[in-house]
Formats: sequence, structure tokens, C-alpha cells
Amino acid sequence: MSALSFIQNPFGLISVDIETSGLAREDEIVSMAISWFDNGEIQSAFFYLDRLSIQHSKEVQSNLKTVEYFLNQSLFNPNFKGTLIFHNLQFDMKMLFLRFKFGHRFSSREICKVSDTLILSRIKKNNKFLSHANPEGLRCHSLKYLALEQPFSSYSRNMIDSFEEATNGQNIRFADRMSLQLYNINDTMKTLMLNESLRESLAPSELFYFEEIEIPHALNLLYLELNGVPYDKEGSRLMLSELRSEMEILERDLLRAFGRPTNLSSPQAIGMALFSNPRLKVKGESLRPLYLTESGQAQVDLDTLGLIAKKISSIEPESPILLVLMKLMRHMEISKSISRIEILDYFAVKTEDGYFIYSHIAASALSGRVTFSKPSLLGLPKKIIKKSQLQLDMSLLGAQRNKDSLKNRSPRELIRYSDRRPILSIDINALDLAIIAFEAVRASGNDEFYWLQFLERKFGATIDSHFALLQKFLPSLYKEAFRLLVSDTKFDLSLYWAEKKSVENGRSGINFISKATGEKLRVEFPEDGGQAERALDTIREISKRINLATSYLMGASALAKSLSEALGRDISALEAQEYLDSFYEEFPEIRMAQDLAANEIYFQGYKESPFGRRFYAEAWDDLNNYYRRTQSGSGEYEFILSFKGDYWYLKAQGWRKTNEPVIQNLKYIDKRFGFHFDNVLALHKLNPEIFEKKSKGLPKERITRKSEENLEENGDYLYPRIALTSKIQREIDLGICHDSDAVELLKSLIYDGAYLIPENYILFYKVELSSLASRYFKKYKSLLRTSKKFFPNYCQGVAGSVAKKILTTIRERIEVETTTATILLFIHDQFVVSCHPDEEPIVRKILEESVQMDVSSFPYKFGGELKGGNSFSL
Repeated sequence: MSALSFIQNPFGLISVDIETSGLAREDEIVSMAISWFDNGEIQSAFFYLDRLSIQHSKEVQSNLKTVEYFLNQSLFNPNFKGTLIFHNLQFDMKMLFLRFKFGHRFSSREICKVSDTLILSRIKKNNKFLSHANPEGLRCHSLKYLALEQPFSSYSRNMIDSFEEATNGQNIRFADRMSLQLYNINDTMKTLMLNESLRESLAPSELFYFEEIEIPHALNLLYLELNGVPYDKEGSRLMLSELRSEMEILERDLLRAFGRPTNLSSPQAIGMALFSNPRLKVKGESLRPLYLTESGQAQVDLDTLGLIAKKISSIEPESPILLVLMKLMRHMEISKSISRIEILDYFAVKTEDGYFIYSHIAASALSGRVTFSKPSLLGLPKKIIKKSQLQLDMSLLGAQRNKDSLKNRSPRELIRYSDRRPILSIDINALDLAIIAFEAVRASGNDEFYWLQFLERKFGATIDSHFALLQKFLPSLYKEAFRLLVSDTKFDLSLYWAEKKSVENGRSGINFISKATGEKLRVEFPEDGGQAERALDTIREISKRINLATSYLMGASALAKSLSEALGRDISALEAQEYLDSFYEEFPEIRMAQDLAANEIYFQGYKESPFGRRFYAEAWDDLNNYYRRTQSGSGEYEFILSFKGDYWYLKAQGWRKTNEPVIQNLKYIDKRFGFHFDNVLALHKLNPEIFEKKSKGLPKERITRKSEENLEENGDYLYPRIALTSKIQREIDLGICHDSDAVELLKSLIYDGAYLIPENYILFYKVELSSLASRYFKKYKSLLRTSKKFFPNYCQGVAGSVAKKILTTIRERIEVETTTATILLFIHDQFVVSCHPDEEPIVRKILEESVQMDVSSFPYKFGGELKGGNSFSL
């Protein structure tokens, strides 16, 4: 079939790839290619579309009409029976919509079925930081990298793989036409074949997850990118003017207090002014910094200054330095806020409907959390203006806690339509707790698990889950904390549930609900807020940190530090450990869930979610995958061991995996845990210089950070894994080593008729898999260490799946049931929607019903707290 005939009557699977002049929404599509199967053979077509090309203007005009016809027959046709396949659907479809459907409201009901090989790849190996070793520096989910793992060479003959080769290092608009065509078509051919290959490699449950959750969610993100966020340009001008005026006053007051010229935008200068200043003393002693940076300077960020203020307040409550610190924090908040608003102003685009901001939106491959960039809408610091550190003690500023007098405003107030459409927001109640509870029930089989009683609203829909859990397993801390609010000792707090903070009749307060009668007792806060309201915020923060951090395997030291920051007093690791012990004693089901996840990693290398997604543990997935592929571990496993200060290469065969759990109470059942092998095939002592460590002078994050950009990193070892593998290979090619040290090591490994390689001996591993990464030694991660990071990542990933499913429901219902409603933001478990006032009732209904939907395989319904209307601001 000719290309023209196919374009007029497209069918089946069609891969689409575009080349653009840049990545911004205002950039141009320079070319487009498509590929399809025709009687088992791949056919392709190429279209040059650069509207700025004078030399090819007639061809471009003709091609634009042809491509528009093709898209109307396929992508923009919901009745098209085939499927369009992209690699990064969100970008390619966005550019196609902006070019060929500009001004149209995006609706998934008006497009055909689509697929995305980038998402397929991330599902197959959903840990974005795969640490793939790759001498070409390709990203681990890039089309070029994935194609290297597939037998595509026969189709790549006479094709161009490299963008640099296609463009000869120039701007794409000056690229040779034939080179661009070969490159563009090559990508579509790879995408078409990769789609088939990846689908075949996924389990049926993973394909179900891909079709039902990930592809609809990709359309959610596309929807958000195309619609943008309305921006109040006039409001930003007024807010900037107010903030700058207040900033000038604060600068004069601070310089007067410091008694010296000080650059308030320099952390170093601020540190000098605070901690080397004879005018600033507490009880006759100079201020001392709490923390130092890596360069030895005093740390003076907002959180640290807040902790310093709390300490001073406990020592000398009337110290004038407190006022200096309050003003300094306010100055820092305003400075950051001004910077954020100026960035929003820069990116605001004027349209017929007012100003809009169009951010680039991406989602974490693992957790699904959304990020906004250029500009960031989620990056507005939480403590800027609205949740100010100044709430520490508002009386120090000599003002009442009043929004107008303190200009207690957030830059997010600028996110609104010029006609002041109502904005509604709803979030999923206790989403993270719900996922943990679900896993606890699955592991323990206890359908009466205490957490479920709150999630199923058995004690009332308004009871705060975090308060209730703290009351259950740490009643003494619960009572001590709430005594800051309720001083009446006759009031037995153990007989009441506590709700979240609320506003009734214009006054903030908290309701206590009698467990016996349901009677409500309300405690209102003073008009100026004061210690009571701050105490409640602290109590809830403590509750959340203990409930979530403990479930997510935070250790005693880390929990002690976290609680010390929240409470403003020192918490020892011993005290924190007592809290952890109390938690697991009261809720043993949580530990069972953690143990189950750890054992699943050992047995299969992944844990499957209720939605069908498999969350992989990299090293253990490699080992288990190879175990299955080589018929119960008969293949050859390669390890680098450390034994008595020497480094050894060991090749073994016949992994004897136990059928019984190996972990209980997050400890190895057998303290000699390791790998049992039938045979040791080779053993070589290696040159220790191969395993030289990096300089300790380098900052830790610089020597351990791994990302798609930094594929060759090898932890704190000097040589990247490509070089390390090459050096090891040269040494073992010299022959097998059987000196006295080797004999001693072999004897130490003999155990129960086999060879036991203790886990703590292993530094690196390698197994021969289809992945490019299997060619190189990778750093081994112990089972327990892997499990402690894996469980919270898994729970957050499942929570992300729930949020994606709910967002898809909201978007699909809005597309069908409204004409003006638009989703503005999606922030993990919060959904923000605007609409015309006439449609506010239906939007409220959509949000409430969508969040309360039954989610398959979960034992309860989710709920949400709806906020908003004409007066709502984010």
C-alpha cells in the first residue's frame, strides 16, 4: 500500500514522531514521520513542516494539509479503530494540538486510542534511577537507549541514530533534509517495534495498569499543560508593591538593630551580623549558630532561625533579640516571595481570556507526584507569607494576628481568573495512612485492624486520624500535648476524640467529641491566635511524623531529630526509640506489612500493587529475573567480595533459594543470611587499587547522587562501573587464583553441603540479562537496606495510583458534564478546579463523588474535604 493511500485510510498500529525547533510550547514542529505495519513489513512516511522555510514553502504548505487530514482521520478522531504510538506522548501530542487544534478545548473524548513506549518502559523498570551504565551517556528510558537492548539492527541499516549526526551539530532548521528524514523515520520504526517488545515483556497485570491508569493519567497531564493556570497580573503588581514597601521598613529596622551595614541577601553576612555581634546577647552571652554548613559558615535558613528563636524564647522570653529574629525571618520570606512573583510575571502569557501560566508538568515514575517547572507552581515555599514562621509569636511584632495588618498573603492568590470565577479544592482524606492500613490488613489478615475503624468513619467522619492514633499508642504524650489547649484537669481527654482545627462563627478552635455520647465540646482560640493555636499545629505535626515516619521505617535518631524540630525541645534517640517500640507494640500489623514486603523482594524481586503495577527492587529484581531465566539459578552469578581486607572476584552456579521467609520483625531469621550456591566456578584475588574510594573532601551528595544524567556513578568508588568492570575483566583473564588465601576463603564459605556467600561479604554483583546494565558490575544492596527504602516508596506509589485514578474520573466527568470547568492543579492528593458560578453546584458534586469512589481491591471508600467557592484562595 502506498503512503498516500494509507494516510487517506489509516489503520492499525501507527507510530508518530515529531522533530521540533525547541522544547517550549511556542516552538515549531520542523518535521513529522509515521510508521506502520503492512503485511508484516514496516512502511514509513515523512513530512517536512517548517513554516519558516522559504526554500520548501510550497512543499510545507502541501504537507501541512496532508498531515492535518491524517490527524483528523486518526488522532483527532475518537472513532478511529487503530492506535497511535508515541515515545513521550505528553510532549508530542501537546505540540500537535498547539499546531493543528490551537484554541480548541482539549477533551479525551475527541481523540483516538493512544500508547506511549516511554511509560511502558517506566512500568517495566519503574525506578527512574536505574544507574544504568552506558558509555554513550543516554538516558535509561530514552528511545535510543531502549532500542540498544532490542534486535533492531536489521531495520536501522542506512538510518541515522544520532541527533547530532542528523543536524551536523547545527540548528535543526539547517539540517540536511535527507539526514533529518532518515533520523525521524528511524525513531518511528524503533517506537513501533519497541511497543511490541515492551508489551510482550510485561505481565498481564502490568498491561492492565498501563491501559487503565497510566495512559489516562498521561492525558491528565497533557490536559493541565494545554489549559494552563489563570494568573492575576494586576493583583501581582499590587502585591509586589505592598511587599516591597514592607521590605524597606524591615531593612531599616534590621540594620538599626545590627548596628552595622549588612547585606541581607547574603547568608554569610547575616551569620556575621547575628553571631559576631556584641549588641545581640542572651543572658549576657553572644548568640551561637545551631548548625554549620559544609564550608563552615553559620546556617541561617528560615527553619534554623525558627529553632533559634524557640530556644531563646525558652531561656529569656522577653529578649529583644526575638523581635530581631522575627523581622529577619519576615524579610527572608518576603524576599523569596517577591522573587517567585517576579518569575510568575515573567512567564505569564496574555490571551483573549486574560493572563495564563503554562508550566511544564512531569510526574515521578515511581510515586506519581507531579512537578511543575518553567515556572514552578508547586515550588512556592510553604512558609512564605501564608504559613509564616512569624506565627511563632505574633505579639512580638506588636500587632494582632490579622491578615490585613500582616499582609498574610500567598503568591498562589494570584492564581485566579480575571472574572473571579469560583475556585474549588478537594483533597483525599488520610490517603497515605489508608495505603499503609491496607497493606497491614493484607499482611496480617486482621480485618478489625484499628486504623480501619477511622478510615471507615466508624467514630465519625470528622475525627482526625492522626490525633486518634497518637491517643491510642502514646496516651501520655497525647494528654501532655493537649493540656496546652485544655487547662481544666477535670476534663478527661481520654474520653474524647479530637477533630481538626476549624472555624465556626468567625472564630478558630477545635471540637472534642465524646466517645460515649457523641456530645461536642468546643474550645475556641483567643482572637490573636497565640500559644493555643500554635500548640495544636505542633500536636498534629508530631502525630503525623510519628504515624507516617514510623510506618515508613524512620530510625530512632532520625525521628528524634524530627520531633526535636517540631517540639522545640531536645528529644533523645532513646526516647524516640521508646515511641517506636510503643507504636509497633500497639500496631503489630504494620511490622507484618513491612516484613511481607521484604520477603517478597527476596522471593521475586518486586511487589505487586492492587492495581497490577509491579514495583521493582533493582538488585534483587536482577538476581531473581536471572534465577527464573536460568531454570532455578543454574546460570553463572558473578560477585565482588571483600574478605579480611582483600578483594575477590567469585563466579558461582546453582543458587539454592529457600522457600521459607528470611525476614521477621525486620531482622534476618538466620543471622548468617547470604546466598547458597552449589558450585564455585572461579575465584580471583583482585588489585585493591581498582576499588579506590573518592576523596572524602568532596560533599557527600556529589559523590553519591544518581540520576538519568549521571548514569556511570558508582557510589563512593573512584571508578565508574564501566571502568571498574573493564579493570576486573583484565585481571581475571590472567587465570584462576588458588593461593593459600583463596583456599582459606573457600573453606570459610562451605556450609551445609554447599557454598554460603554471606551478604556482608558482597560489594558488587553482575548477571547476564538483556539489559545493557547487566554488562557491568553494579553495587550490591543488602536485602534489609533495600527493604527499608522500598516500603515507603511502594506505599507512596500506590497512593499515587489512587490519586491518578481519581483525577482521571474528575477530568472525564468534567469533560462530559460541564462546559466551563477546568482543572487547575493536581498536587499529590489535592485537586483544584475552577468554573463559571452557574456550574459550581455540579462541580462540587463531581469532586465529592469522585473522591468518594470505590477503589477496586480496597476495603473502604475514600473521602475528601471540599473547600472553596467565590472567596477561596489557594
